[in-house]
Amino acid sequence: MIKMRMQQFCQARTARESAKLLGLSETTIITHRKKAYKRMNVKSLRQLMGSH
Repeated sequence: MIKMRMQQFCQARTARESAKLLGLSETTIITHRKKAYKRMNVKSLRQLMGSH
């Protein structure tokens, strides 16, 4: 289940799309993204995926 959520998280989806797909609130998705970006020292999904 966690692996599936991470895959969804890493796909280029809007927070709204991800929230609907995962059954979470849009705010929860945004918060998790911000925390993950901070831990990985990146500022965007593009940077996270290696396309500087």
